[in-house]
Parts: sequence; structure tokens; C-alpha cells
Amino acid sequence: EPAGSSCRPINVSRLAGSPLEEEVVYCPRCESMGVDSPVLTGSWHWLTPQRCECDRCHWAFCGLCRAPHGGGHAPGYCQPRDLQKRRPALGAVRLEEVSKAQESAKPPDAAQSERDWDRTVAAARAGQRFDGDLRSFDSVRSAFLDAWGPAVRRGLSDTLGHVRLTQAPLAREVQQRFLAALRQATP
Repeated sequence: EPAGSSCRPINVSRLAGSPLEEEVVYCPRCESMGVDSPVLTGSWHWLTPQRCECDRCHWAFCGLCRAPHGGGHAPGYCQPRDLQKRRPALGAVRLEEVSKAQESAKPPDAAQSERDWDRTVAAARAGQRFDGDLRSFDSVRSAFLDAWGPAVRRGLSDTLGHVRLTQAPLAREVQQRFLAALRQATP
């Protein structure tokens, strides 16, 4: 924990049976280092994965199955093996809901998604123009944060201490003007 943090650890075992039980998930990266780092996933529809970020290590992952954010993980499609390994485990009812919904879903082309993702991140790190999906402000923001978020946090943390990047609400008009300017600047 950062010095002076007012956060107290969440005792997940005390949440058992409560409405918040399935709103908390352990960070898989911290867990691989032997540390239990609970992350609040927030209220959301269970069949739509949400991007979660660990406050301790800043790892971004799917709040439903804990797969790393980006790469071959496509929204709306979590691997059954990942759902089984989730900590804390999903309740039987939730697990059945998700499994049924995904049986009828068409699996994504993970290899193509992985190639697109690698190309976008490599271009961003090389200082090239963004050539990804310019149809959505959220996709541009997400690609930027995935490519540059850790570097921005490191740079700011030297001066400000613990830094958490959060999405600022922007009016739809502002988002549209930004995307229009980005499209003009991108050949």
C-alpha cells in the first residue's frame, strides 16, 4: 500500500453470501506473486466483461474471467477454463448464465484480434500514428491507456505518489470533435 493510504484491505471471506460477493475479484498478476489484491468490479451486466485495473500493480484485466485486457480476449467471450479459475469463484447461478450465453456466441478470431492489438501497441510505442479503430472514442482511449498508461503513471508517481488514471466524462460533442481531428491527422 502507498504511504498514507486510507484504503483498508477487503476481507473477501466476509463478503460470502452478501450482494457484493461477486462484485470483487482478485488481481491475477498480484496473485501470481503470492499477494491477494481484491479489486471491486463495479455494478455491471454479468454477460458483458468489464475492464478492471488493480490499484496495487495497475494490471488491466477482465472483471469476469480475469483474462488480461487486450490481446486475444474479445468482449463478450470468456474462456470456460478462465471462468472456472476465477477468484473468488462465481456462484453457480452466475456461472450457468455466463456459460449459456457464451455457448450461443460466436467465438472471436483470437489470432486476428491478437495481431491487430500487437500492431496498435507497437505503432503507439514507436510514435507512429494510431491506425486502429477510429469509429469509437472509447476504443481510442483504451488503446492509448493500454500503450501508455503504465509510463504515464510511473512519470507522475515520482512527483505525486500513488496515481490512478480514471476516465473523465466527456460530452458526446467533444468526443466527436476529437475523433474528427484524429481522422484528419491519420492518413
